Amino acid sequence: MDELVKKALSKRLSYTAKIVFKDCKVYIHLSVPIELYLKYFRKGKSEGTLIASFDLNSDRINMIIVDRYGIMRDVKTGWFPEE
Repeated sequence: MDELVKKALSKRLSYTAKIVFKDCKVYIHLSVPIELYLKYFRKGKSEGTLIASFDLNSDRINMIIVDRYGIMRDVKTGWFPEE
């Protein structure tokens, strides 16, 4: 978080923040650049050229695949049953 705040204040990167109210609780959702995320959460070196991202919601999962140039290669949404 310290590095994210320092870089954002110096305008070297940007991020989005969203406040969510759910089940009488308050949550904050942060979206940070992939480079900063990988710096702290990477598990080894990847040899691939594609990046996948997933967004989990209570009713669906969204997926996107992009290449190293930021071009979208595939997008899918899967809906969970309402049972």
